Amino acid sequence: MIRRPPRSTLDRSSAASDVYKRQAQQTKDLNFGGWFNIVPIWHPLRLAEDFASADIITKGRIKFGIGRGYIAREVETLGSPLLDKEANRELFEEQFEIILKSWNTSGFSHKGKHYQIPAPVPHRHEPLTDITLVPRPINLPVECWQPIQGGSEGALNFMALHNIKGVIAGGTAKGGSAEKTAGKYQEALSRKGKTTILGENLALAVNFYIDDSMAKAEKKAKLAFEESLKIAERDAPTELPCEQQIQQTKHMFIKCGGKVEQIIVAASGFAYDNIKTKHSKKVPGWYTDKIKDMKRNIPGNTL
Repeated sequence: MIRRPPRSTLDRSSAASDVYKRQAQQTKDLNFGGWFNIVPIWHPLRLAEDFASADIITKGRIKFGIGRGYIAREVETLGSPLLDKEANRELFEEQFEIILKSWNTSGFSHKGKHYQIPAPVPHRHEPLTDITLVPRPINLPVECWQPIQGGSEGALNFMALHNIKGVIAGGTAKGGSAEKTAGKYQEALSRKGKTTILGENLALAVNFYIDDSMAKAEKKAKLAFEESLKIAERDAPTELPCEQQIQQTKHMFIKCGGKVEQIIVAASGFAYDNIKTKHSKKVPGWYTDKIKDMKRNIPGNTL
């Protein structure tokens, strides 16, 4: 929607649920997850209604992903704060609370810093005191997911309070960043009186690329890897990685024989938790070893 400068290829459509509605017509078992709906660029009721429609049409096969945003030119151009992190968080949290109210209550009202719902206007000559979202999701409670980046205590407490599941960057090292983030999330749940095993209610995001050979996969996936570094830098300029870095992150790339339809790897349970394949034997052993390491180090995660 917002024109991007050269080499910035990670912009997302703001109409993701429309894509899922279309995909749902072509599939029966595939679950979809929006990674992620940037809440501050929406009116919360518009986003809530948009998702509710998709939930009904897909028969509950769509998961609700939320985020605060990371591309300043997008969020700020659409009239919401991002450079002011506290203002961004304050707006995001109020918007999400409105979304939950609209889904879980047949008639609701809200009065906060940014929104008064309903507006103080008469309806059929009577004061308007509450409204109802139409449609509302038929599958309640809605399963919500949010990326965990900085992992501040306040952000994790908000996730734990509202039962928001987390998505973190995958990693296989024992005691590495993924495991540490999972531990902080588990602590936040514990502070809210929720007992979980390490990694429960989390998905580890693992990048992969499918092609006829490892050489082709590495060549084509190199640009995507470079762009993934830019995400980590919150859209800041990032030097392109050297060949050594590419080789060190070889687990991002998969060599697969034959056509794409012959093999699909469940890289993130959040996005693909219903995919089954009888061609898993084609997955290289070094890749499945990485997946096993993740499951061993963070046993409760979704992969």
